[in-house]
Amino acid sequence: MHDALVCTSRSVVGNLCHGRSCPMVHTEHKRWSSIMTSQTRLPRFVVYLLFSERTGQVYLGYTSNLRRRFRQHNAVDNAGWTRRGRPWRLLAVRIYLDRDSAQLVEQRLKQSKYDKDNWIRALPRYKEFKSRYFAKI
Repeated sequence: MHDALVCTSRSVVGNLCHGRSCPMVHTEHKRWSSIMTSQTRLPRFVVYLLFSERTGQVYLGYTSNLRRRFRQHNAVDNAGWTRRGRPWRLLAVRIYLDRDSAQLVEQRLKQSKYDKDNWIRALPRYKEFKSRYFAKI
């Protein structure tokens, strides 16, 4: 298990070419773009973290289509748990080749606040949102 392709840009889903503001090296940037835009040759599942500037909450989930799922979380007609936190920002993803692995990691992180918080603390932009997130604890 590894933290793969953590993008710290605010516009990761909309504008995949961040130019100078993108902290990712060019090869990582290309790989991230392919995850968001391609119809993958191998099955890929991601465990992802979203952050709400509005509520200070972090949401953890998994999906096989990150672009579609991200749009669902931010949709006006979203009736689920994430509706109150809009707009959501994508903080990080972990990539897996099979659904079982992604589900197991998601379950472990949801059951263990310690493991989830450790992943959050390891993020490059942690300092930007830590006061909002950890104030809720």
